[in-house]
Amino acid sequence: MKLPVKMRPLTMAATAVFAFAALIFIWHPCVLWLRLWWNGAWILWPLFMFLSLATAISYMLPRGRAAAALHVIGEAAMSPVLLLGTLVFVGYIVKLFWREMPLEQAGRVILAVYILLLAVGAANALRVKLKKYEIKIGKPCPEIKIALISDLHLGAFTGKNMLARVVRTVEKASPDVIIIAGDLFDHRFSHLRRKDLAAAELSRLAAIAPVYACEGNHDLLEESALREEFIKSTGIKWLRDEAANELGADFVFRKDIRRGERLGEEELLRRADKERPVIAVDHNPSRYKALWEAGADLVLSGHTHGGQTFPGNLFYGLLTPHFYGLESRLAQHSIVTSGAGIYGTPARLGTPTEAVLITLKGK
Repeated sequence: MKLPVKMRPLTMAATAVFAFAALIFIWHPCVLWLRLWWNGAWILWPLFMFLSLATAISYMLPRGRAAAALHVIGEAAMSPVLLLGTLVFVGYIVKLFWREMPLEQAGRVILAVYILLLAVGAANALRVKLKKYEIKIGKPCPEIKIALISDLHLGAFTGKNMLARVVRTVEKASPDVIIIAGDLFDHRFSHLRRKDLAAAELSRLAAIAPVYACEGNHDLLEESALREEFIKSTGIKWLRDEAANELGADFVFRKDIRRGERLGEEELLRRADKERPVIAVDHNPSRYKALWEAGADLVLSGHTHGGQTFPGNLFYGLLTPHFYGLESRLAQHSIVTSGAGIYGTPARLGTPTEAVLITLKGK
């Protein structure tokens, strides 16, 4: 699971900070609590350390099954760890004001709430909702129905069954064009089981309407000729810093920001006719205002998952104001979807698994 060189320092630093915080603020209190019933609870420390450090270790290993397995385990553990940490923190606060509550009782309540939330999150992740927007831009434009999906993460965490649900949802919306805003794959293409069935579902998607895709940061982690052939076989057009015209509108698809070498906003949008509606598709929403300045009427993005699982949505809201939904400035708009797939833990709390239907209208 070797990362591109430019991605390694930031990613490894982030996983190291997460691992340290998990060990100190989550696992240590949990072990102390478990010792109320079992003195040998300290033996769990190696397990907790393994779960916290699995992702960081996977980046250091050469590609292979061991690195892939460690990465899947580490990513799957991340959301439950954050949720457990939040509940433990809330438990501390409650204990400060309700001192007479026995510690054992507080622990049982935290455990019950934790299991309940994981169950609710798992059920919520499997339901694909259709989110609708009606957008009006400041140019003449025929009415266009655009289906937007993002972050399918086909591989270890999202398989053919989840993909089939997404395709059915899009099919019912009857769009004129379908946009995939990055992260079609999750890390290694080899993680995708039953590639034939996944290809059949993506081909069914391409039979509904023309399908265009841009790359996301996870799509960069392993690029191969086999994967490119897979994409071509489905009828999906994968564009990198390229434009396509559909129904009188110019769609511009951007390389991912982590690739490092991509066109600037002004140069990218020169590939579009500014007299026509210009829709920019950029996996990461961080540059949506710059794309507005360059002349985009509508910017479509994903990447954030809307935070995916509480408390991630709270953190994203503090760090990135436009991490989900619609933001507009006069006749220019930006839409960030929470994604049609999942990453890591198969659970969503406070965010939907969604496909988006945008009805684009002109003046």
